[in-house]
Amino acid sequence: MKTSLLISVLSLSFTLAAAQPAWSGEGAEGREADGQRHHKGMRGEMHARKLVLDYMIEAGDIDQAEIDEIKAQRKVDRAELKALKEAGDDEGFKIRKAELKAQHRERKAEMRAYVDSHEDLKEQLAVKRSEMKAKRRAHRERHGSPREETQESTEES
Repeated sequence: MKTSLLISVLSLSFTLAAAQPAWSGEGAEGREADGQRHHKGMRGEMHARKLVLDYMIEAGDIDQAEIDEIKAQRKVDRAELKALKEAGDDEGFKIRKAELKAQHRERKAEMRAYVDSHEDLKEQLAVKRSEMKAKRRAHRERHGSPREETQESTEES
C-alpha cells in the first residue's frame, strides 16, 4: 500500500512535467537563436520534487528501481500523447490529456500528504525555499528587477 501510494505520487509529478509545454511561448520568444527549445522553468528552480525523492530514498519508502519505473511510464505516456496528436485524433488527445491531468492532481495531493506527514522534510523544503528567495532577491538587487522597471515607467507617465 505504502509503495503503491509513493509510486502514484511520483508518477503524478512526472506526468505533470510531461503535460506542460517545454518552451515558454510561440515564435522567437520561446526559442533560442539556433531554433532549439529553451526551458526557462529549470533555471533557478528549487527542484522540490528531487528533494522529496531523495528524502524518500533515504527513508526507504521508495527505491531507485521504482523511480526508474515511473520515469519509463512517463516516457510511454508522452509517446502516447505525441502519437495521438500526430494522428490528428484531437478528441482522443484531449481525453488522454485530461486523464493524465487527473492522475497528476491525485499524485500531487498524495505528495503533499507525504510532505505534511514528515516534519523534517517540511523543514528542509522551507529552508530550501527561503534560500531560493534570498538568491532571487540578491539577483534582483544586482541586476535590477523587471518589476521595478515596469513600476518606474508607469510612474513616469
